[in-house]
Amino acid sequence: MTSSEKKINAPAAAGQEAAAGAEEEIKIASGNLQSRIEAVRNDQTKTPEQRERDEFDLYIELAILSHACQKHSEGGAGVIMRLNLGELSADVRENLLQHLPALSESETSAAAFKYLKIYTVGIHNEYALQKQAHDIIAASELADRISVPRPINSRATKLYHAKTIEKLSQAGVRVSREVPDISYETMDFIEGADLEVHFARQLIGQRPDLFARVYPDGDLEKFLGSLDNYNVRSRLKLLFAAEEAEATFADQDKFFEFLKKRLSFSRIFPREQLEQLKSAIKLLHEQGFYHRDLHLRNIMIDQQGKLYLIDFDRSAKIDPADRDRADQIYLKPAAEDQITKYLSDSWIIDFLTPLTKGKEEQASEALRATENELGLDGVKRIKKLAEGKSNPRLTAAWAKMISGISEGQPIRSLVDNLSREMGVAGNWQESYNFWMAVLLEAAGSGRSEEVINYCQEMIFNDKTSDFVRSKMNRLIDYLNN
Repeated sequence: MTSSEKKINAPAAAGQEAAAGAEEEIKIASGNLQSRIEAVRNDQTKTPEQRERDEFDLYIELAILSHACQKHSEGGAGVIMRLNLGELSADVRENLLQHLPALSESETSAAAFKYLKIYTVGIHNEYALQKQAHDIIAASELADRISVPRPINSRATKLYHAKTIEKLSQAGVRVSREVPDISYETMDFIEGADLEVHFARQLIGQRPDLFARVYPDGDLEKFLGSLDNYNVRSRLKLLFAAEEAEATFADQDKFFEFLKKRLSFSRIFPREQLEQLKSAIKLLHEQGFYHRDLHLRNIMIDQQGKLYLIDFDRSAKIDPADRDRADQIYLKPAAEDQITKYLSDSWIIDFLTPLTKGKEEQASEALRATENELGLDGVKRIKKLAEGKSNPRLTAAWAKMISGISEGQPIRSLVDNLSREMGVAGNWQESYNFWMAVLLEAAGSGRSEEVINYCQEMIFNDKTSDFVRSKMNRLIDYLNN
């Protein structure tokens, strides 16, 4: 081998050597833990219950130390590890199942996998809250379409080996070497993605042009499949660099608004699913249970489209009859300044609702919004009153205005005449509905172009108030659409 070839191969060889060294360290650490298990089994100073508890804790540590346990994601209070029971050694797997048979059960399609949520600080009561939420929904008719991952157990334990502490520290769990205690919760694994990743995939799928520009030789399906919590924002920042500010992808609130803006009225979220989510939230509230952190990262969707509510570390359970407490449940605790809008379980509903609608609904909503802004309900009331007999003065003035429209009288004269007949001439606020009624009746009679010209004259008149000018602009948009 030449000297050049040696230089080229040196990094690869060094990497292989380091990997082999790390593997040997794990093997030694596992052997030390196995020896400790034997010592626990033979320790007659402890009760059988104590020996069983300590043995189980050591097998959990063996599982965490193994390659079968890898970091999956991070929650608000802990790090989520994915535990593949099938990759554990036969001895570790059998003993874990012997101590905790519920590990062999599953309510999801990914029976061989489990979540292990390891808390970064202190002991949490998330297990009890998650179990209550799980049981409430599991007992309802919603259980086939929306759920909560089944919690299996929760414990506080001590870690015995430095390699385990090192692995968890690298994953983001703050473990003290002086007091190496952790608390954890085991639950069913969900084969799917949270809604943030799910919607990001939907958005990229709608813009193959951006993907082709950034990755001309890339495989879109593989790219979508590789998206996760760690890379989703950075990858969308790269794809949308020419269309969005960089700050959009650095802040969670801004990123959620970006997704909502881009996906609204695309009908990518089934309306039926939204109604099911509403029903689940209502059911929990009726039982006095409030999640208090429902956003895109805390709802998962599996490969069959089933929704799962996750991450219950900020949840609260109260007496449903205590209305005073219920009214305060969304108030922000002083120690949790980072929580704002997500305290309300309705945030997620507000986010998802536009995603269930199509373009025709968008146009209809925009039309209704314009009509509301123009105050057309007041105009309709005037017309209904004028066509009746209860206000003779208005009926006569209205008939005269209709006749003037058909005779081709100038728009300005029609407006001035009706306002004068009703005694509100010169007062825009009082005459607004009459003025708008004339313009709409004229437009509806085939004189839209004249009405638009009148509006434009008013807009460019220096004496026109900002109020009138804004209404004229909106009326022009309304008539053009």
